[in-house]
Amino acid sequence: MDALLLRGVLQVPVGFRGLGVAKDSEAVNLLSRRLVFEGVLRRTVLREPRFGMIAGDAVVGLTAGSGRTPVVTGVKTQQGRVIGDRRSRRDCSGAATTPTR
Repeated sequence: MDALLLRGVLQVPVGFRGLGVAKDSEAVNLLSRRLVFEGVLRRTVLREPRFGMIAGDAVVGLTAGSGRTPVVTGVKTQQGRVIGDRRSRRDCSGAATTPTR
């Protein structure tokens, strides 16, 4: 958040259902141009040793488990890479989760 604010991104309180801002709410909207947000996100991700970034390729498909309810386990890229691990998944926060079968 600090990196975004240093780049001029504005925080404004969130009002819900026209009722104004809840007194105990920490929720905010971030007002930013897309390129600023993406630039800060890219630099932040590149500093993390657990993540990598692949440039010059595009996702063209998903891989999924074969259970009753398919679970996405990876991606296929235009250049033929299959990225993902069928034995474990990560949620959006990077926390490891165990697939259910």
